Amino acid sequence: MARDYFGHAVEGSGGALAEALEAALPGRFETQSAHSIDYPWNYASALLEAAVAAATLAGEPYEVASPSVQTTIDELIEKVQAIPRSTVLRLVADVDVEHSPVSKGYHDPLGETIEVAGVRVIRVENEPEQFIERELPSAGYEVERSRVVVYPGPVSLLAATVELMADYETRVNEARRLVDHLIAAIRLATGSTARAVIDIEGDPDRVQRIRPSITPLPSSWFRFVYRPVTLAKTDVPGLLHLVSLIGSWGEQGDWMPVRIAMGRLNRSLDGQTPGIVDQVIDLAIGMEAALAGTDRTDIGLRLRTRAADILATDADPPEAIYRDVKTLYDLRSTFVHGGSLAAKKADKAIKSVTGTAETSSPAEQYLLALDRWRDVLRRAILARIALTTAAVPWTEGESRLDVDAFLLRENNRDAWREHIRAFWAARSLPDAQNRAPAASLTFGAASDASTDAGRTA
Repeated sequence: MARDYFGHAVEGSGGALAEALEAALPGRFETQSAHSIDYPWNYASALLEAAVAAATLAGEPYEVASPSVQTTIDELIEKVQAIPRSTVLRLVADVDVEHSPVSKGYHDPLGETIEVAGVRVIRVENEPEQFIERELPSAGYEVERSRVVVYPGPVSLLAATVELMADYETRVNEARRLVDHLIAAIRLATGSTARAVIDIEGDPDRVQRIRPSITPLPSSWFRFVYRPVTLAKTDVPGLLHLVSLIGSWGEQGDWMPVRIAMGRLNRSLDGQTPGIVDQVIDLAIGMEAALAGTDRTDIGLRLRTRAADILATDADPPEAIYRDVKTLYDLRSTFVHGGSLAAKKADKAIKSVTGTAETSSPAEQYLLALDRWRDVLRRAILARIALTTAAVPWTEGESRLDVDAFLLRENNRDAWREHIRAFWAARSLPDAQNRAPAASLTFGAASDASTDAGRTA
């Protein structure tokens, strides 16, 4: 079949197949209604393409009597009688699925899958095309042509299929929402640098009314700093809790700061702000949304003091958090207010950030500093979520708590820290609030906390 043509070139609205479908299924094809979700004349070209593909793969004649063509006709009948379905696929780097180790010299079978909140996470590594083809026939070849590079680190395919009596766009948007929420939950729960590199949408059938749409997403062709995560079935309950929370935020004013903070964290990881200046500004805005509140005075001091008081652990002392947040906000203020920063001073500031001593490469040090600030922001978001249910809750609006006055007392700081730990432990995420393991360096010093296979959530 030619690539560039419209379906009505095969059969228009007055064609025999279209008329037969409309007569047999008037409830499905309400062509006179403004709310029609489908049109019968779309299916002639869909059937023809699927039949040609099926006969080609089966090595059979291009005739109606061929078994493969008969099967395709049966698939069409089944499709139009069923509730419409649409699928969204997201190829995500730095996410793996728990699997049995493979002996050296043996081929890794791949395909291990877990399901979370309506999304299947499929382990695909460097062979995504075959799995994409299984989910959306005819999409795998196009992905292969895109030459998407996700090395190094593991790669998984996130797949969500929505079955709904609604138009195609509504189904796709709902499927994409499920995928987006799971990626956000994985990032919050594990500190993974999970990054989507390609987005695909379409109908999960061989008879496709709409061809798969493939969109490469912003991403660097190579990553020097990354933190993979390996998901297991034991991680599902905790991720379910987080996905449910993320889905409940809505537009309510109380959750708006958390939504803004999460949006900035996602922007930083999604490659939408690739430059160091934009990254710093985004992460600083996220920190403000999560921890600053509505008072606009002494924001830098408030941020670093609150972060140190609330997020400190034995493995991440308050002094380190205070210093790192101060460096972030100082850089942000310099960039936003048009100041200049000498290269030596900038390098010195970056080298003071926790974790940058892992490498002597200035480029990797900058990336490790960004990674540290992302992790502090991630933990601030988790803390802010948990503290809405504390005995003395963090509140907004007219009855908002004077957070700084509250945190002056050591017993109050301890109570909030303990509540945060207990909150996430009760939701099957006992380690979520901890500092993330050290990131992996592609060329620099190897991390003790990460391996090529990633860490288990």
